[in-house]
Amino acid sequence: MSSQANQDWIADLNRTDTIVMHSNDATMSVTDDETIRRLPDIYSNAKWEPYWHTLPGNLGDRSIDLLADGERLRHFAYTGVLWENERYDSNRTATLLDADREWIEMLFDQIPTIDRASDDHSTQSNNQAGPKEFNDISSRSADR
Repeated sequence: MSSQANQDWIADLNRTDTIVMHSNDATMSVTDDETIRRLPDIYSNAKWEPYWHTLPGNLGDRSIDLLADGERLRHFAYTGVLWENERYDSNRTATLLDADREWIEMLFDQIPTIDRASDDHSTQSNNQAGPKEFNDISSRSADR
């Protein structure tokens, strides 16, 4: 596995028209062209390394989906570093430049939080699907 940026991922980053960011149960879509166009540079500047250890427990807490015309192109997990995987047995992590990591953290900070205390259904299981937008993305990717 190379430490270089994957050219197929870069091509998909360049096709992206929507970024969907997930933080626990909250979701935010970003369609701002300037924001989307920064991601290929961040991806290319990152130092990619194969990851052979036990996956961290918080791996699914925050993620970034790349979409083009409503179709999910790629999925990154985010734990302060980016995670990409091509196959079940193949993971890479990216050490980011400080400015790039801070920028991604700033985007995650903009995701509105869900106030469960005021939700009449706050006793429902956390395994239940999230907002409609997340359900739409999940169902599209499951159809592939």
